[in-house]
Amino acid sequence: MSDAVAWDPPPPPLAWLFPELLDLVAQPPTESLDALMARGVTTIALPRSPLGRSLLPTLRPRLRARGVRVALTDDATPDWTDRLAAHATHETGAVTLRPLTTLASVRTAADDADRARLTIPYFATWPSPDADATSRVAPSWWGLVHGDAHDAAFRTATRALIARLHPDRYWHYVALENAALAGFDDYAEAVAGRPPIASRAVRPLVIGVEGIDGAGKSTHVAAIRRWLDARGLRTAVHKIYRHGVFHDTVTDLTRRCAGERNLHLWRTQRLVKAFDSVKYFAAHVEPDFATHDVILFDRYVDTHFAAAHGRYHRDPWLRELLAVYPPADRVYWLDASIDDALAAIADRPARTVDENAYMLGRYHHALADRARARHVMRIDARAPFDANHGAIVDDLDTLLAERRAR
Repeated sequence: MSDAVAWDPPPPPLAWLFPELLDLVAQPPTESLDALMARGVTTIALPRSPLGRSLLPTLRPRLRARGVRVALTDDATPDWTDRLAAHATHETGAVTLRPLTTLASVRTAADDADRARLTIPYFATWPSPDADATSRVAPSWWGLVHGDAHDAAFRTATRALIARLHPDRYWHYVALENAALAGFDDYAEAVAGRPPIASRAVRPLVIGVEGIDGAGKSTHVAAIRRWLDARGLRTAVHKIYRHGVFHDTVTDLTRRCAGERNLHLWRTQRLVKAFDSVKYFAAHVEPDFATHDVILFDRYVDTHFAAAHGRYHRDPWLRELLAVYPPADRVYWLDASIDDALAAIADRPARTVDENAYMLGRYHHALADRARARHVMRIDARAPFDANHGAIVDDLDTLLAERRAR
């Protein structure tokens, strides 16, 4: 059994916005937390850096139950933020680093930028950990968000700088800044993970059919329902991402944000949609758990997470709101091309703000990312329907046999 190990945390959210920094500022080989646990370390030493100070209050209670101590260290080994700040030339390849320290430096950064190079601005300072801190901004936002030390003019200048230098990343930046100023530590949650949701000891098989609009979800759900019914299985079909008054409210809130107006409603419309799914679970889904063998969903919680990514980049607490829904035993992801999906919905009388190539592309990207999980099975929506349905029911046969063997 090992004693203690000094752990170099992964790069912070600054690298989420600018992944080019991952090559510019190399991360030495480091073990994952799971690997450290597997080889039985008793103490994890974190650097006295913004990253270490963010992870300490998150890791300490989670690892205490496993007999692992977490502490800050005075080890002089620099972490990722130290290596970035100490970068010698601030110019490597096609990238220029632009450290920001004052309002004047922010206002002149765009004018001084070399258009032939990728200019990455970052805040090179952070309040001392010994200073009186009133900010809710987690230290892990180092480099990306400057905290409460600067006034509204500084924030306005920062947003204008990002919009000018990186218009394609502006809304991602705003979403990250919003989470930071709200007091969320997305970095600590991403690194440490969240405790798994407790599942019911005995429950029906939970199946979801996912895909962007026009992928063919409803057709496949109907065919799966007929196949299950033919085998004498009590099957309930649900749509948790539904139309009605909540959908109309969300659509209205979304349209009010057009032209970058009323952007405070952009977050509200996602919460309204999530709360409707929670309400629907209590009224319609939960009663079926006691009376059915299979619960089949035309869209499952994956659509919510895809919408959170597509519309908001990050959505703190969405997972907690939807935790009433148990983990799916299988999700069938109908992977459709954007062009095919748009052609399939072209004749629909009502169109939503998401039914365009850009937003459907963002949803598709998010669903593809979630499809890496073991419980997700990718189905090529361009393949013949009969072939896809056959693959799905063969897989369902296996799941049902495993359930019977328990």
